[in-house]
Amino acid sequence: MSLFIYGSFYYLYMPSVSHQWNCNFLFDVCENGVGVCSFPTAHVDLTDDDENLVLTPGQAYKILLDLELPESAENRATGMFVISANFYNSSGDSVRTSSKTSMLRYRSSLLRSLTTLAYSPFLVTGAHEQKQLLHIEMFSKYMENSYNPAFRAVLQMRTQSLQLYSATLKIYAHFTGLRYLMFHWPATCAVLGTGIILSSLMFVAMLSWYNYFHSGHVVVQPSSHRLLLEERRRQIQARLLREGHSAEEVVSATTGTEILIDPPQLTENSSGGVDNESQGAVVTESLGSAGSARPIISTMSIHSVGSTNQEHPLVSPIYDESPEHLELMSTEDDSSSIMSSNITLLSSDDIDLELRHRHISAHQS
Repeated sequence: MSLFIYGSFYYLYMPSVSHQWNCNFLFDVCENGVGVCSFPTAHVDLTDDDENLVLTPGQAYKILLDLELPESAENRATGMFVISANFYNSSGDSVRTSSKTSMLRYRSSLLRSLTTLAYSPFLVTGAHEQKQLLHIEMFSKYMENSYNPAFRAVLQMRTQSLQLYSATLKIYAHFTGLRYLMFHWPATCAVLGTGIILSSLMFVAMLSWYNYFHSGHVVVQPSSHRLLLEERRRQIQARLLREGHSAEEVVSATTGTEILIDPPQLTENSSGGVDNESQGAVVTESLGSAGSARPIISTMSIHSVGSTNQEHPLVSPIYDESPEHLELMSTEDDSSSIMSSNITLLSSDDIDLELRHRHISAHQS
């Protein structure tokens, strides 16, 4: 798998190292049918057989023109000449232009005579020819534009007297960075790349295996405040059922509605106080249903009848806005009230003001 991934990456990332085309220079013949009456020009298509561009956008290339010229008297007499290269896009507009000069290597008549004498056996048999090969660098770093690529190149020799055997346009990729390393050290880069890909695949596989086989063993410890809240809710439900309230009232009292319950009958002990059954309990909850935007407070308070000159415990609610808060408190109040049993529904804003008034009056008394 890692070898396949690295091979695919190499194929997509590394461009072709070199491209070459044989250039066929054409010219206009003079009216008498002899001689060259125009500059020799060659057209080269920079596409493959499937009409795809062979140059990779963003890659630098070196473009050379190799000319094979005979050491004839006409070429020696020509001296310096100019070669121009024009690259055109699909619309026929010029993209890049370059012009270079060149000439045959100078060789004296004595050197030519000695060379001819030394290579005479090879010259006679045709194994050697009296010619020179010129390498003309048209572009040192040609960069293909991805938005305006070149589709064809036009080469032209600005002389009519130059004689040549053949011409070849060669394009070499100029690699830098990672491509340079992958081209000059392919084996080392292949080993390192395959190892990195294999390590990454093994790490992902081990992580997936661990998450798959250990995801069901995660134990979430419930919050102690939540457990206390559930326990108090069950106690409230049991107490309301013992006092004779209906199941609907019990459910409403324990699901986030403000309930104030006063029992119809209370008894006094021998000391003039109130027994345990008449003591009040206040439960303050911050419960939020799925459809409510703010918490609702559920409070149960029991008021009892006592003597005006006898202090007895009553319940005073303390409001706390923190979530999952449950508090049982009792205070003393010498006020007396009439035995009643009612259910009052209040909102969070109303209960805040009511609880503050009760707390202040309890401390003042």
